[in-house]
Amino acid sequence: MLAASASCQYLSDWVATKTRWQLAVDQAEKNALDERATVCPDTRVKTHIAP
Repeated sequence: MLAASASCQYLSDWVATKTRWQLAVDQAEKNALDERATVCPDTRVKTHIAP
């Protein structure tokens, strides 16, 4: 499904950005990310920590 694919890409980009810049994630955000990730079982997040 295209909508799920776009949603999964957005989710992956969101997590990659938060990780790259070592940004905090509160419990509400973590819960929302976990919930949305259930439809993206094959999505991988690739990133590098910013210097």
